[in-house]
Amino acid sequence: MKKQTIQLLVLAMISAATIGCSQQKKVQEIDYSLIPYVLCQDGGCFMGYIDTQGNPVILPQFEDGWAFSDELAIVRKNGLCGFINKEGAFVIPAIYDNAAMFFDERAFVHEPGQPITCINTNGETVFELTDCIEAGFFSEGLAPVCNASKKWGYVNTAGEQVIAAQFDEAYCFAEGCARVKLGKLYGFINPNGQFIINPQYGEANDFSCGLAAVRGTEYRADWKYINKEGKCVLTNDRYVNINFSEDLMCNWESRHHMVIRNVQGDSLAATQAFDAVAPFSEGLCAVTLAKSSGFIDKTGLLVINPIYDNTGHFHEGVAIIKQNGKYGLVDKKGQLVVEPKYDFIGSAPHFRPQVNEGLVKNTMREFWCKLDISKKRRNR
Repeated sequence: MKKQTIQLLVLAMISAATIGCSQQKKVQEIDYSLIPYVLCQDGGCFMGYIDTQGNPVILPQFEDGWAFSDELAIVRKNGLCGFINKEGAFVIPAIYDNAAMFFDERAFVHEPGQPITCINTNGETVFELTDCIEAGFFSEGLAPVCNASKKWGYVNTAGEQVIAAQFDEAYCFAEGCARVKLGKLYGFINPNGQFIINPQYGEANDFSCGLAAVRGTEYRADWKYINKEGKCVLTNDRYVNINFSEDLMCNWESRHHMVIRNVQGDSLAATQAFDAVAPFSEGLCAVTLAKSSGFIDKTGLLVINPIYDNTGHFHEGVAIIKQNGKYGLVDKKGQLVVEPKYDFIGSAPHFRPQVNEGLVKNTMREFWCKLDISKKRRNR
């Protein structure tokens, strides 16, 4: 049976449902004390914010909304993006057709008819990317940017091009290195733009807890975990590329059982085989069995029975759950903090139905969001 990574309702918009040590700094910069939620009524569907106990803090009034970072959150109103504070007041007005979350007190935004611009938390322009059509967010002082020739490089927080545009794909720095693609192959570079692992993989993830999941170019090649010297530390099922998180990872040993391993590859605990698993967060790992989701602990014990349609990672002691088409929150003991009653909870737009006509389709859909103003991408 083909195994796959569980689709999770992740507050931090983690790409491919992976959350690991490489993203730990970014996760810590996300403020999970306020959680976006969608409430649909006769007048339409709008987004507001609740706290971790389910108490409404910012009433539903926005067409879209993201998690808080650097004390600000992106929201969309009347089809345009701006930034609000925790009282729900606009600190930076909704004048952008696209915007990325703040990290390192920097965010990329795009105003109609203008180049991509980097602003600070006061909304002031720091620099403009006059020849760029895409941009990622800042991590470890650098951000990936793509020029009009569709080549990627990196700029620093002052807007200086410190790594020349030369890659076909480029991702944010994690643990001192970044995943890039040349042609059809992935490799890893250091902050000076030098390859520490030459392009040789057909697929690859970012480094997490000192290891990166990579896959060769051969048909049905197995995933394996390499260190920063490019040496293989651990192999994994060919269908699975789950990142290590909290120095642990749960993977399949056979069709009938799984093991929890540390970054040295040692088996720490055995558990039953699940249909899908996610990375650990706050000591628990989301699992799926017969299309229902629950959680196991670090010993492999099922501590929250798989009774939900979908689950998210734990943050500040609660996780998003979906049951019978509605969303709520559960604590680490399996007790419902918020009964499933909302039409959506979280800030991952690719899980949210387009509830209002006229929304800009090109929204930030991954944790390392990209701003894309190219005509081809904008119209798809």
